[in-house]
Amino acid sequence: MAICTVEPGPLSGRLLVPPSKSMGHRALFCAALADGESHIDNVVLSDDMLATLAALKSLGVRTSVQDSRRYAGRSLVTVFGTGSFQPTGEAIDCHESGSTARFVIPVTRLVSDPVSVTGRGRLMERPFGLFRTIFAGKGVQMTDRDGCLPASFEGRLESGTFRLRGDVSSQFITGLLFILPKLQGDSVIEVEGTLESAPYVSMTLEMLEMFGVKAEMNVIAATEASGNVTSVNDSSSEIRTGACIHVPGGQSYRPTDYEVEGDWSQAAFWIVAGALGNPLVLEGLRMNSLQGDRVVVDLMRGMGAEIREEEACLRVGFSQSPLKALDMDVAQCPDLVPALAVAAAFAEGRSRIGNAARLRIKESDRLKAMREQLGALGASIVEEPDGLLIEGSGMRVGGFPTGGEVDGCGDHRIVMASAIAATNASGPVIIHGMESVRKSYPGFWDDFRVLGGIAHEQHLG
Repeated sequence: MAICTVEPGPLSGRLLVPPSKSMGHRALFCAALADGESHIDNVVLSDDMLATLAALKSLGVRTSVQDSRRYAGRSLVTVFGTGSFQPTGEAIDCHESGSTARFVIPVTRLVSDPVSVTGRGRLMERPFGLFRTIFAGKGVQMTDRDGCLPASFEGRLESGTFRLRGDVSSQFITGLLFILPKLQGDSVIEVEGTLESAPYVSMTLEMLEMFGVKAEMNVIAATEASGNVTSVNDSSSEIRTGACIHVPGGQSYRPTDYEVEGDWSQAAFWIVAGALGNPLVLEGLRMNSLQGDRVVVDLMRGMGAEIREEEACLRVGFSQSPLKALDMDVAQCPDLVPALAVAAAFAEGRSRIGNAARLRIKESDRLKAMREQLGALGASIVEEPDGLLIEGSGMRVGGFPTGGEVDGCGDHRIVMASAIAATNASGPVIIHGMESVRKSYPGFWDDFRVLGGIAHEQHLG
């Protein structure tokens, strides 16, 4: 355990944002399913990415990691795919990576061999029982611990129709999308109700296409303006009320070279920092990305921040405008909540963050964690069953944030959100569990200091 004391002070400068963890996971799985050599560049070896590499090794997939020639301090991963798997017989340890676990479980069913999957920390409390429903009648037997890991699986998955609720994690859908193209027959995934975190499914379909695999998603959507229900192709601007994904079987993944695009989830913390008056230039972001968290630009503009999109970078914080309250529906971008909560705590007026109930089963209960940690710094926050009500301070002197002490709750996003809030505090902020950022953004504290942030590290025990 380590603590970090963050001294108040401005941030400024230019930063290459880290690569997308979500796209990195997807690229590695697709490369493992291809028959041939793929090169995945611009990879940061966070704990979650290491978990995926270890999981692939447990399936007999050989990989090689070298320093990237194009991206200093980052890695080039070569995946030697064979188009099939040979499980080593050891349990697949997904550590605390939910993406790794929910992606690897369906992928193991390309073969009939028994495989056990386990994890650590909060991952052992997160729900996996839905796989029993997914695999029912499809040739796979599942044994688990009350719907949680560890779990074991045996039998080869059969193609067919798979029905899932739209309010479950999109990771279950992505896991299926990896394996269904490799099966003999065609398959259909029918999503009932609103498809939450839908952009993540679109990201998966995009990655499949890069590796030569086809799948088509059609959604039934009701537009906010008219309320009319129509059948449309995938669009992140629509409210999804159902979806149907057609996946032809008998396909082969094509070996591919891919550079992982920048991560809008991680960039969100720096964008919020910019909205608080810190001039930053963020490089490495794909402006037309399918990542749902790209909506942070629209949300922050809705709060009054000036953000300039240029061909190769994003400029924030070069002109200061007071932030104003905003009601935010985060069903399609739940990972943004910690960063958005910080912005709302500085805004003038009452903001509401809603449709965020799934955050209670992340690395921490993020709704409770943000209420407690920002509350410890003087923020006025009410926790609701599916969101937060935040009475912003309007950046008044003597209001939020005061100095103080916060618990990172073992959650990378809580730690990063606390650090950004601390830059504008009236006194030092002590953050417990600073090392949690290793899960997704191991270079966060280095980048924080490069931008002028003052953070003193102390290891305990």
